[in-house]
Amino acid sequence: MSSRNTPVLSVSPGEKFQLETEDCYNGNLRKSEDIFTEAMRRTVNPATGQVFVKGAHPGDILRVEILKIVVRNFAVMHVERGLGVPANFVTGAETSRFPIGKGKIAVDRGIRLPVRAMIGVIGTAPAKALVGNSIPGEHGGNMDCSEITAGTSIYLPVNTEGALLAAGDLHALFCLL
Repeated sequence: MSSRNTPVLSVSPGEKFQLETEDCYNGNLRKSEDIFTEAMRRTVNPATGQVFVKGAHPGDILRVEILKIVVRNFAVMHVERGLGVPANFVTGAETSRFPIGKGKIAVDRGIRLPVRAMIGVIGTAPAKALVGNSIPGEHGGNMDCSEITAGTSIYLPVNTEGALLAAGDLHALFCLL
């Protein structure tokens, strides 16, 4: 996230808009056979935007109301030894694809869990610094907070003209083991 990025959309306060985003793997993992590579690590947690909000000035607070989150018809998950919550339960690296239908994710042998879609990355541009989307901070960023979902509002600081809002890294299901 950066104040140097060119906005892709300009909106007025209170105007509804829609963003099409990508998952945390930037679309690189689509099936169970896909391998997560070192090169892909540089593109994780992409965010769509930035959205210029007319009338937003440094020092303001931007209220973002999340009205709806629509997920695609499948989810992917990558785990590897030493990385993430399930890191101690695997010996190598593994990618899994899970079908989604009728609001449920088919995770294993007939087990279907309800979709609990959430936004992993959402934030405004910092005043001067460039901040990678994987970094959380006072501007927002990669928070992976299960409460950032449809029907909620998030309040973010405005650090630059237009706020320059971006969002991405959608999760169809967020749970901790």
